[in-house]
Amino acid sequence: SERVAQSWKNEGIRISLIGQARNQRVVVGRDYVDEHYNLRDGRTLYYRHTFGHFSNPNAYACVHTLDFLSSAASEIPYEQRMNYDLLELYCGNGNHTVAMAQYFRAVMAVEINPTLCAAAVDNLHSNDVANAVVQISPSGDFCNRVLRRRKWLHKPTGLEFEFGTVLVDPPRAGLDALTRSLVSKYQDILYISCNPFVSLRRDLNELISSGFVLLRMAFIDHFPYTPHTECAVHLTRRVVAE
Repeated sequence: SERVAQSWKNEGIRISLIGQARNQRVVVGRDYVDEHYNLRDGRTLYYRHTFGHFSNPNAYACVHTLDFLSSAASEIPYEQRMNYDLLELYCGNGNHTVAMAQYFRAVMAVEINPTLCAAAVDNLHSNDVANAVVQISPSGDFCNRVLRRRKWLHKPTGLEFEFGTVLVDPPRAGLDALTRSLVSKYQDILYISCNPFVSLRRDLNELISSGFVLLRMAFIDHFPYTPHTECAVHLTRRVVAE
């Protein structure tokens, strides 16, 4: 592979290849892709996607998702965003974390995959985000403990978080009953769903029944000409007049 890479370099060929079989991987060139996203609010965000990690395959659709989240966050009352923090579950490589940090006092992003946690930290650094931390979750029970307390001491940094908004981007199964019950205690919920017609529909019915109002929704077509689509949602708890 080194000979091939050197040969291509001598000829001015800028191509990277990755070959993988059981227990073996051969890389010619790079094993990552660097991207930048130009958002509607004027920011340019930079991401590195490393081979083997989950990443969004449709950059154009990803920008629309980040624009939706940024716009929704900006509509949450300023006092709430600056007096309380954002809790993000299933943060992956920090795709949403990087975009959302500007709109909140602080962000704690939780992820169960250590490799993705490391990628999220790198992407935060690449964008000079100083008010967000990535917390490795050893299990789903850990996420539920954080949700239930709504406060958390991040021991590596000594930061004390108090959460007012939660961002979830769950797998196709959506939120389990316990997680759904716990997120319903928050004032605002930002929800990204890859299964909007089944699991999101169920979760929305439950959350709206428990007192939430659907403020906005967007369908985002990551995979044109296929039945697969994503949906972004912003819910807020209904204010009951006394």
